[in-house]
Amino acid sequence: PDAATITGLERVDLLGRAADAAVLAGEYAAAVELGREAVSAVDPAADPVRAAGLHDRLRWYLWESGDRAAAARAIDDAERLVPASPPSAARARILAHRAAARMDAGRYADSAADAEAAVEMARNVRSAADEALGLGILGWDLALLGRIDDGAARLRDATAIADSIAAASRPI
Repeated sequence: PDAATITGLERVDLLGRAADAAVLAGEYAAAVELGREAVSAVDPAADPVRAAGLHDRLRWYLWESGDRAAAARAIDDAERLVPASPPSAARARILAHRAAARMDAGRYADSAADAEAAVEMARNVRSAADEALGLGILGWDLALLGRIDDGAARLRDATAIADSIAAASRPI
């Protein structure tokens, strides 16, 4: 009840960290429960971007728990909260995650469209990590649609970006 004083974190941030730890430990039911509690702790009208981020995290917990349908609904909830304009890294990430859900459901053309939109938005806001995510999903979509060479090229692009991010974060 006094999370801010004890941890220096707001309760919602503590719930999020606990949910992340739970999913990484394979405690998916606990992660989902904590994630839902974090979502309910934020007023989406007052802070739509933060609420969307929490829905996006909940998507991860649900996905890992095997509840792909609920994960897709969580990303749809996140998508409704973050406006398309102005472009943002949050919106690009949500589009990429929606693309992944659609790819998992076998909707490769829809997924590719979302992934392309995610890549374009990520480039516009200079979010390399989200660009790499979108390119990786797009690569798989294109390959699954029979465009193997185009898919492989997008995967190579995604890997190059990811490698540059990793190189930039290494200590000197």
